[in-house]
Amino acid sequence: MPRLLSIPVSLFLLAILFVQCNKTTIPPNKPSFTYYTDKDNLISNEISSIKADNDDRIWIGTYYGASMFDGSTFTNFTKSSGLVYHQVNNLTVTNNGQVWFATNFGVSMYDGVSWTNYTTENGLGYNLVYEVAFESPNNIWFATGNGVSMLNNQGEWHYYYKEADTTLIHDIVKSVLVDGDNNKWFGTEYGLSKYTQGKWKSYLLNNALNDYIFTLFADNNNQLWVGTLGGVLHLEGDSMVALTTSDGLINNRVEHIAQDSKGHYWFGTKSGVSEYDGSEWKTYDVNNGLPENWVTGIAIDNHDNVWLGTRNHGVVKIEQANR
Repeated sequence: MPRLLSIPVSLFLLAILFVQCNKTTIPPNKPSFTYYTDKDNLISNEISSIKADNDDRIWIGTYYGASMFDGSTFTNFTKSSGLVYHQVNNLTVTNNGQVWFATNFGVSMYDGVSWTNYTTENGLGYNLVYEVAFESPNNIWFATGNGVSMLNNQGEWHYYYKEADTTLIHDIVKSVLVDGDNNKWFGTEYGLSKYTQGKWKSYLLNNALNDYIFTLFADNNNQLWVGTLGGVLHLEGDSMVALTTSDGLINNRVEHIAQDSKGHYWFGTKSGVSEYDGSEWKTYDVNNGLPENWVTGIAIDNHDNVWLGTRNHGVVKIEQANR
C-alpha cells in the first residue's frame, strides 16, 4: 500500500502563494488581432487607404471600390453607387461627416446621402489625384499627378505648378497637408514644398533622407512628420531629425504615419508597422500577428484601436491591452 506524505498546512499555503506571486509577474497582455477580408464582405483585400471617422466607422479604400465598416457589417461603394472611379488612392474624412475619395480619375465626395464628383470636366486640374486636404474656411486642396488644384469657398479654381525655383518643387504631388497654423505642405517625388500667405519655400531632403515623399503628418503638437523612401523625417522648426532602420524603424520605406492618444507614433512600411513612443520601438509583422508585411494604411479610432490596411490580405485591427 502506498505511503501518504504529510505536508504541513503552512508549507502548502506558502507554495500556493508563491505560484500566485509568480503569476502576477507575467509580462503585460499581448495585443489581440482581428482580421477582416472579402469573406466578411469587405469589397476587396487589396487595401489602398483606411481612415476612422468621429463615430468610429472605418472607411476603407481599395483598388476595386470602397467599404465602410460600422463595427458589425460592411457597406460597399462602387461606380454604380456614385464613386467616380473604382481605384481609390486615398481617403479624407472631415469633421462634418464628409468622406472624400481620391482616385485615378478624379475625386468623389460622399456626405452620407449623395455624391459630388470632381474631374477635369468641371475644374479639377488633373484627374490622377493622390490626396485631398482642407483649409478653413472651406478651401479644398488636391494633390495630383500634375501639380496642385485648389477650390476656394467661392467655387473658384486655382492651380499651382513647378515654375523655376520659386513655387512648387515638383509637379508629381503625392501628399498634401494643412497644419494647425494654416501652412500648406506638399510632399512630392522630389522634395517638400511649403505655401504660406502667398509665399513658397522648398526643402530638398537628400542630405538627411530620400527626396521621394509618400506621406505628410502633423502630430498632436502640430509638428510635421514626413514619410519618405529613405525613412521618417521630423521637422522641429528649421531643424530636421531623421529616423531610419539604424534607429529602430522596421523599414525605411515609410508610406503611412499616425499617432495614438498616448502620443505613440505608428509608421507603416513594406515590412510591417513600427510603433515609437519617443524612445523605444515595437515592431508588428507576420511573425507576431500581421497577415502580411506590406502596410498600406493606418487609422486609429477613438478607443486607440489601430486599424491597418494591407496590400493583399485585407484589414487587421490591433487592440492593445492595458495601454
